Amino acid sequence: MGGTVPLGYRVHERKLVVIPEEAETGRLIFRRYAELGSVALLRTELDRRNVRSKRREGAAGRLAGGQRFSRGALYLLLQNPLYRGEVKHKDKVYPGQHDAIVDADLWQIVQDKLAAKRRERSLAGGAEAPSLFSSLIFDSSGNRPPMPSRKASVIDTMSRRRSLRSGSGGGSEDAASFA
Repeated sequence: MGGTVPLGYRVHERKLVVIPEEAETGRLIFRRYAELGSVALLRTELDRRNVRSKRREGAAGRLAGGQRFSRGALYLLLQNPLYRGEVKHKDKVYPGQHDAIVDADLWQIVQDKLAAKRRERSLAGGAEAPSLFSSLIFDSSGNRPPMPSRKASVIDTMSRRRSLRSGSGGGSEDAASFA
C-alpha cells in the first residue's frame, strides 16, 4: 500500500487494518454529513467537538496531522472509496482487501448528497452571457461590441482597445443593431 494511510486505518503487512477508535471518528463524520448535508456545517461541528485529523509520523520522524479538518480534506474523506472497503486506481474502483468502516447504505446517502450539492453549485454559477440581450447586439460591421466582464483580463482589454483604434471593433460612431 502506498500513499497516506486514511483515518481509521493502519498498515500491517502491506494491508489496511481498522483502528476501532479512529474508525468511529470516520463513521461520525459520514453520519453527521448525512444528517447535516453541508460540509461547512460539518466542519463547524467537528471543530466544536475538537475532532482532529489523523496524527502521522513521517519517515524522518516528522509529525504531521492532528489539525482541524479543512473543507477540502472533508470533501476528500467523504468521497474516498477506501471507507467503503474499496480501492480506487485511476478511474476504476476495485474491491479492497480491508474491512469497510462505512456501510454501503450510509456511503450511498453521502455520495447522493454530495452529487446534489455539486449540481446546485454548478447551476448557481452565473449566466452564460453578461446580460439577457447581449448575444443579439451587433455593430455596423457585424461584430459584437465589447461587453463588461467580471473576469476581463489585461490582454482582452488591450485587444479591445486595438480593435477600436483600427475601426474594426465598433467605436462610438458605429450604430448598434439587433439581430
